[in-house]
Amino acid sequence: MMRDPAEWFQSQFRPFRPGQSPGDTVAGVELHVSLVGRRDLAGEIYRQVRQAIVDGRLRPGEPLTPTRELAHRLSVARTTVTVAYDRLVGEGFATSRVGAGTFV
Repeated sequence: MMRDPAEWFQSQFRPFRPGQSPGDTVAGVELHVSLVGRRDLAGEIYRQVRQAIVDGRLRPGEPLTPTRELAHRLSVARTTVTVAYDRLVGEGFATSRVGAGTFV
């Protein structure tokens, strides 16, 4: 039996796994991004998300938390998160799809 395309899309591109709270996760994976005393906030976000990818806590195809949401949770400018995500994309750790988000 063929799946409904809308159902498939929603199952592939939801920002969090079922049963998890968006308040304590980044792309469905609990990460503690410590920005206390950091000067390079974008670099720190990049390093910690990259490490989650390398460790396998974030798997290929998983969506990253939207930049606005992550910036709000970390109390940083959206540009700071965008710079970190752009670096992940530039180095091949993530891909970006206009209107859909950023994915591992």
